[in-house]
Amino acid sequence: MARQAVKSIGVWSVFKFTLIYYLLFFLVFMIFTGLIFVVFALFGTAMTEANKQVSTVTGMLGGGLLSFIIVFIIGLISSVFYAAVAAIGAAIYNLIALMSGGIVLNLVEKKSP
Repeated sequence: MARQAVKSIGVWSVFKFTLIYYLLFFLVFMIFTGLIFVVFALFGTAMTEANKQVSTVTGMLGGGLLSFIIVFIIGLISSVFYAAVAAIGAAIYNLIALMSGGIVLNLVEKKSP
Protein backbone atom coordinates (compact mmCIF):
# COMPACT_ATOMS: atom_id res chain seq x y z
CA MET A 1 0.00 0.00 0.00
CA ALA A 2 1.42 3.34 -1.06
CA ARG A 3 0.69 6.50 0.88
CA GLN A 4 0.52 9.64 -1.16
CA ALA A 5 -0.47 13.18 -0.24
CA VAL A 6 -2.20 15.79 -2.37
CA LYS A 7 -0.01 18.80 -1.62
CA SER A 8 -1.51 21.20 -4.14
CA ILE A 9 -3.99 21.47 -6.97
CA GLY A 10 -3.24 23.36 -10.17
CA VAL A 11 -5.47 26.44 -10.05
CA TRP A 12 -5.24 27.04 -13.80
CA SER A 13 -6.11 23.41 -14.60
CA VAL A 14 -9.11 23.56 -12.26
CA PHE A 15 -10.26 26.76 -13.98
CA LYS A 16 -9.92 25.24 -17.47
CA PHE A 17 -11.64 21.98 -16.49
CA THR A 18 -14.59 23.64 -14.75
CA LEU A 19 -14.95 26.24 -17.50
CA ILE A 20 -15.30 23.52 -20.12
CA TYR A 21 -17.64 21.58 -17.81
CA TYR A 22 -19.95 24.55 -17.21
CA LEU A 23 -19.91 25.61 -20.88
CA LEU A 24 -20.90 22.10 -21.96
CA PHE A 25 -23.60 21.99 -19.29
CA PHE A 26 -24.89 25.36 -20.51
CA LEU A 27 -24.83 24.20 -24.14
CA VAL A 28 -26.84 21.07 -23.28
CA PHE A 29 -29.29 23.23 -21.32
CA MET A 30 -29.75 25.61 -24.26
CA ILE A 31 -30.29 22.74 -26.71
CA PHE A 32 -32.75 21.05 -24.36
CA THR A 33 -34.66 24.29 -23.85
CA GLY A 34 -34.76 24.89 -27.60
CA LEU A 35 -36.12 21.39 -28.18
CA ILE A 36 -38.83 21.97 -25.59
CA PHE A 37 -39.89 25.17 -27.36
CA VAL A 38 -39.97 23.33 -30.71
CA VAL A 39 -42.17 20.62 -29.22
CA PHE A 40 -44.45 23.23 -27.68
CA ALA A 41 -44.63 25.06 -31.00
CA LEU A 42 -45.85 21.86 -32.64
CA PHE A 43 -48.80 21.75 -30.24
CA GLY A 44 -49.81 25.35 -30.97
CA THR A 45 -52.54 25.88 -28.38
CA ALA A 46 -50.37 24.89 -25.45
CA MET A 47 -47.74 27.31 -26.68
CA THR A 48 -50.01 30.36 -26.82
CA GLU A 49 -50.39 30.45 -23.04
CA ALA A 50 -46.66 29.90 -22.60
CA ASN A 51 -45.95 32.70 -25.07
CA LYS A 52 -48.17 35.04 -23.08
CA GLN A 53 -46.26 34.18 -19.92
CA VAL A 54 -42.86 34.58 -21.58
CA SER A 55 -43.82 37.78 -23.36
CA THR A 56 -44.88 39.41 -20.10
CA VAL A 57 -41.52 38.53 -18.58
CA THR A 58 -39.41 39.40 -21.63
CA GLY A 59 -41.60 42.19 -23.02
CA MET A 60 -39.26 44.83 -21.73
CA LEU A 61 -36.29 43.01 -23.27
CA GLY A 62 -37.58 43.36 -26.81
CA GLY A 63 -38.80 39.90 -27.72
CA GLY A 64 -37.59 36.42 -28.48
CA LEU A 65 -34.24 36.82 -30.23
CA LEU A 66 -33.00 39.56 -27.93
CA SER A 67 -34.10 37.52 -24.91
CA PHE A 68 -32.22 34.51 -26.27
CA ILE A 69 -29.08 36.59 -26.77
CA ILE A 70 -29.33 38.01 -23.25
CA VAL A 71 -29.81 34.55 -21.75
CA PHE A 72 -26.87 33.26 -23.81
CA ILE A 73 -24.60 36.06 -22.59
CA ILE A 74 -25.72 35.55 -18.99
CA GLY A 75 -24.96 31.84 -19.36
CA LEU A 76 -21.48 32.52 -20.68
CA ILE A 77 -20.75 35.00 -17.89
CA SER A 78 -22.10 32.54 -15.31
CA SER A 79 -19.88 29.77 -16.68
CA VAL A 80 -16.78 31.95 -16.34
CA PHE A 81 -17.88 33.11 -12.87
CA TYR A 82 -18.39 29.58 -11.53
CA ALA A 83 -15.11 28.42 -13.07
CA ALA A 84 -13.39 31.31 -11.26
CA VAL A 85 -15.11 30.29 -8.00
CA ALA A 86 -13.78 26.74 -8.46
CA ALA A 87 -10.27 28.11 -9.13
CA ILE A 88 -10.48 30.23 -5.97
CA GLY A 89 -11.54 27.08 -4.11
CA ALA A 90 -8.44 25.29 -5.45
CA ALA A 91 -6.26 28.20 -4.34
CA ILE A 92 -7.82 28.08 -0.86
CA TYR A 93 -7.16 24.33 -0.74
CA ASN A 94 -3.52 25.00 -1.66
CA LEU A 95 -3.19 27.46 1.23
CA ILE A 96 -4.76 25.05 3.71
CA ALA A 97 -2.68 22.14 2.38
CA LEU A 98 0.45 24.25 2.84
CA MET A 99 -0.37 24.58 6.54
CA SER A 100 -1.73 21.08 7.16
CA GLY A 101 0.29 18.92 4.80
CA GLY A 102 -2.50 18.11 2.38
CA ILE A 103 -4.85 15.16 2.11
CA VAL A 104 -3.28 11.74 2.53
CA LEU A 105 -4.39 9.05 0.09
CA ASN A 106 -3.77 5.36 0.67
CA LEU A 107 -3.35 3.70 -2.72
CA VAL A 108 -3.42 -0.04 -3.25
CA GLU A 109 -2.07 -1.72 -6.34
CA LYS A 110 -4.78 -3.55 -8.23
CA LYS A 111 -4.04 -7.16 -9.04
CA SER A 112 -4.62 -8.07 -12.66
CA PRO A 113 -6.97 -11.04 -13.26
